[in-house]
Amino acid sequence: MPNPKKPRAHCLACGKEVQRAVDKFCDNRCQGEYQYKVYIERWLAGLETGLKGRFFALSDNVRRWLRETHGEKCSQCGWAEQHPVTGRIPLQIDHIDGDVANCRPANLRFLCPNCHSLTPTYGSLNRGNGRRPHHKGGYSTPG
Repeated sequence: MPNPKKPRAHCLACGKEVQRAVDKFCDNRCQGEYQYKVYIERWLAGLETGLKGRFFALSDNVRRWLRETHGEKCSQCGWAEQHPVTGRIPLQIDHIDGDVANCRPANLRFLCPNCHSLTPTYGSLNRGNGRRPHHKGGYSTPG
């Protein structure tokens, strides 16, 4: 007598029935959405830093969350003009306190290049306060 068919699971993201019993997601899009949601929940709870790589780059998930929650406009002047070639709005992410490692939601905002250049923590005006060392590995001394 053959074994009864193993019941199929449901997609963790959308809830649809998956094709194979061992699958957790119905497709790659659902898997990406689920991973994004889990990452953002962990980041908002303080379990993730919001950074990726060794050089303090802001996570793509955090950038996406900022776009979805604050909209694609300057948070100071409301500027939202699209670039004529790329079609994107050239906004920059400002760390309000100037510390690039502090990626908490209350410390991040979208600014247009003009408003960002007028902040006290822009570029070299923030020298000595924002990035020491320039990557997570620290400085290495020659042997």
